[in-house]
Amino acid sequence: YANAGNIHWGVARYNREMDDEWVLANYQYIQSLTLSKDDIKGLIAPTVDWIKKICSGDTLYTLLYCFGPKSESADYHQMFGTAQTAAMKAIVKNVNFLNDSYIQSKIYKNIAEAINKAKIGKIWVHGNYQFMVADPLAQCQWALGLEPVGALKANEIYSKFWSDRLPKEQSIVDACRSPLIDQHEHNPMTVVTDNDEANRWYKFMPSGIIYNCYDTSCARHSDSDFDGDIVMTTDNPYFIKGSHKDHNIILYEKGLATPAKMTTANITATVLKGFGTGVGGFSNCATILYSMAAIFDKPGQEEQKETIYNRIKLLREIVGQEIDRIKGAAKPSLPSDWKKYEQILPDDDEEEKQRKYRHNAMVISKKPYFFRYLYPELNRRYKQFEASYNQVSRDMFGIKFKKLLAKQDKTPEEVALIRKYQKYNPLITSNCTMNVLCKMVESIDFDIRFAKDDSDTKKKAVSMLPTYEGYYGSSFSQDKFNFVKSLYRRYSSRRQIKQLEAIMDNVPANPNSDDFAEIRHNMFDAFLDELRKDLAASGIAGDEFLFYCSRLAPTYGNFNWGFAWDILGDSILDFIPQGKTLCPVRNESGVEYLGERYTLEDISDKGELAIQSLLDSVFGDPEGIFTEEEIEEMAKEEELDMKEGGHDACTADQSNSPS
Repeated sequence: YANAGNIHWGVARYNREMDDEWVLANYQYIQSLTLSKDDIKGLIAPTVDWIKKICSGDTLYTLLYCFGPKSESADYHQMFGTAQTAAMKAIVKNVNFLNDSYIQSKIYKNIAEAINKAKIGKIWVHGNYQFMVADPLAQCQWALGLEPVGALKANEIYSKFWSDRLPKEQSIVDACRSPLIDQHEHNPMTVVTDNDEANRWYKFMPSGIIYNCYDTSCARHSDSDFDGDIVMTTDNPYFIKGSHKDHNIILYEKGLATPAKMTTANITATVLKGFGTGVGGFSNCATILYSMAAIFDKPGQEEQKETIYNRIKLLREIVGQEIDRIKGAAKPSLPSDWKKYEQILPDDDEEEKQRKYRHNAMVISKKPYFFRYLYPELNRRYKQFEASYNQVSRDMFGIKFKKLLAKQDKTPEEVALIRKYQKYNPLITSNCTMNVLCKMVESIDFDIRFAKDDSDTKKKAVSMLPTYEGYYGSSFSQDKFNFVKSLYRRYSSRRQIKQLEAIMDNVPANPNSDDFAEIRHNMFDAFLDELRKDLAASGIAGDEFLFYCSRLAPTYGNFNWGFAWDILGDSILDFIPQGKTLCPVRNESGVEYLGERYTLEDISDKGELAIQSLLDSVFGDPEGIFTEEEIEEMAKEEELDMKEGGHDACTADQSNSPS
């Protein structure tokens, strides 16, 4: 039948070899949890501990952070090939380059980025993403005409991953699927651990979350299905504690897609509908509403709070419609009154004024505080706003604005300034779950050790690059030194790029940060190409360039060694001496890192062994390829060719050979 019907079989998505032990959560999962401040502190604890260990400068943690764990069979060339940048390749080639200031600055920047991501909910929780699977036993029973009872009951799932890790008395995991809008979408489920029928049929499935055929879990996960959808599951106690499975699921009537033939034109039209999706914008409205809900926590504001949560539930439908738009559904939109203020008129009576005040208080007009770490332009606006009020507070009251906020007995003038601050603040600073989490991470001193010495003072810039002093020191050229110095001055000024940044900072409408980053990156690449062309025209080779950089560095208080790395690019790796290569590999007796244990293994010589093994496997024993007579005959032919060419190989002119 397959051949007659021209039916093909293929794999749309394939699974990973091993499921992760830990996974990064996101703010959508966290904002919909109901947690106390102590709960939030416990929730972020593993991430805080992880970052602090990396910040300690420990070699094992640093290499795990930079390269991730490697298998026991990893060799030098594999590790070198998977390194993404010249700085990371340098560490592979010589682990001592972890002491290089330029490389440390790169690692520092990445750590700072990880800290900022933690502020927007990118925190580690024990768990992973796995494929959703409908109960296969129930499907087989139905296909064979039997009663489809399956092996699982309502509120149960089967997971080999979790049954191997959870005790029988505490076998609950919370299941979450993106985009997660409403609180009801958190789905705590019981993992079956002592079900003989399930273990019999499903023991051959080491990965995947198998759902039962009795409850509404599939609908609870934003109308998910089993055609390759993935779900995050975690046994994190705060996810389980803060979830709201007691809430009713949200269902709505969906429009049917118009039937159409599978033609190129129809496929193209359908794909085009998927561009410019508004899913992100609509889901961010839910995030804003969660931050607003925390404002209405006083007696008498229950109605407003309930309205906010009802709007979040409506957004669940709006986001679902937007996702289905590619299938032919109508394009959804937000109710206009959600974003529209009502003007308070002089002739409005008190009741009408109060109604308008309540309405205007719920208008979506600002973003939550933690979004400052998601949108750079928003962060700049907030900093400028804070600086202006800090200056006003100093001028009017002689104290910083933060101290004014904490002051007990405030004067009417001080209260008036605080009200203005709250009214015109570009961010919502309420105590919603994500804002509290963000401020907790902000308050932690991670003490990044890369930039500090043993006495806790800032390290002096150190370059591990070779200086070639012994080779070029005796032939020092002042002209070449001045030329390299002029290149460094041009590199440090970067006038065009700084002008672009100044223009972007002063644009009233916030530019697209991704577009700006791409423009800046392209301009910087073009700028470096100019410097490289000038260096090549000067006749100064790479090693000589490093020599003059080493002579130039002491003349500056804080020389930027990124100059040498950027100008030479990947070719700088040719000048880095081969040293020890350390690789983090799994080892049960090693140090714990995100649920696994690792040790450092010296793989400096494994690269050559791997190449030799590859050559042996391809070519085998040379004596097995040619006979002795054939080898002698080839040698005679080569000798004859050399003589007929008018020279002997051993006496060939070497004058043009590279030194």
